[in-house]
Amino acid sequence: MKIYVDGCSYTYGQELKDPKKTRYSTLLGNKIGAEVYNIARCSASNARIVRNLLVENDITKYDLAIIQLSFPERLEYFDPQRPPDYWTNVSIHTQPTNKEFWNHYYKEIYQEQYGRTYEQIAYTTIKNHCKVNNVPLALLTCDDSTPLEYTLQLNNGKRYAKAKHRHPNELGHMRIALDLMFIIKTAKMFKN
Repeated sequence: MKIYVDGCSYTYGQELKDPKKTRYSTLLGNKIGAEVYNIARCSASNARIVRNLLVENDITKYDLAIIQLSFPERLEYFDPQRPPDYWTNVSIHTQPTNKEFWNHYYKEIYQEQYGRTYEQIAYTTIKNHCKVNNVPLALLTCDDSTPLEYTLQLNNGKRYAKAKHRHPNELGHMRIALDLMFIIKTAKMFKN
């Protein structure tokens, strides 16, 4: 069994001592005997997550997808001066270059409705892409103010213990893995 995993720092395992060994996707993969392909990246935008799914990867090679959407104000742009990936993620808090432009963008151009509309587009695109390719999907989020329904809300501090900077800690990742395992088994998400 192969599991496709993408998201932002919550799914990457930010603040864990050894993310590749202790993040929820690895724990889940170990528990159910699955190969895990986790391409989550810190500060990832929903645009990046959708691009990875539709353009960079072939979801039909996987038996299950676990995809975590990020905060809607994040975006990405293509920068030919930044090899090898060329894609740069931007948010209100992380503005890599041209701070004047990005400050103007977030103060004068970006609106909550814009972000929520594009979150809905990403959400619907991911769900439909997995459905049409017959790949079961667990759709997660770290945005606790979203109006959309997700399989799991990772920013649930009561359920998923937090590290210093609000990411799930080791206990939080263990609980996420257990919750996902329960959801996957009860919903019979494994491909036959």
